[in-house]
Amino acid sequence: MSIKQFLILGFSLLLSLAIFLNIQYSKSTEFQKNNKPIENYSIVNLRHSYSSKMSSHIDINYNGKVYNVEVNKSKEFYADVEKGIIKPKFYYVKDKDKVFFENQFVPFPFVYLTYIAAFILPIIGFIVYRKELNNKYSTM
Repeated sequence: MSIKQFLILGFSLLLSLAIFLNIQYSKSTEFQKNNKPIENYSIVNLRHSYSSKMSSHIDINYNGKVYNVEVNKSKEFYADVEKGIIKPKFYYVKDKDKVFFENQFVPFPFVYLTYIAAFILPIIGFIVYRKELNNKYSTM
């Protein structure tokens, strides 16, 4: 396989992933528009990492089952939840038996980043290897 074919294949795969994530994001926003958030849940545990928003979770009890839900919010949000000032909006997807926080079934930055990678990485590859595009990709 030549470098040119390898870069085109990489572009195709990343673009396919971006389109898939975009469809998932669209489905989740439609789901939120058409369904009400769950009301009868209780918060079991809050685990907030102050160093990273990506590792923050809330364990909730819903219909007799405990769900671990990822929540990317600030430390003030968690303080308000602990005090009972804010009641977070969670949605339950019956088909997948999954609970997700509002707007976080597929976070939209992942969709953007995948589109960016799909276009930028092959362009950089074509620029860097412009004189060697017909060589084998193993010589990269």
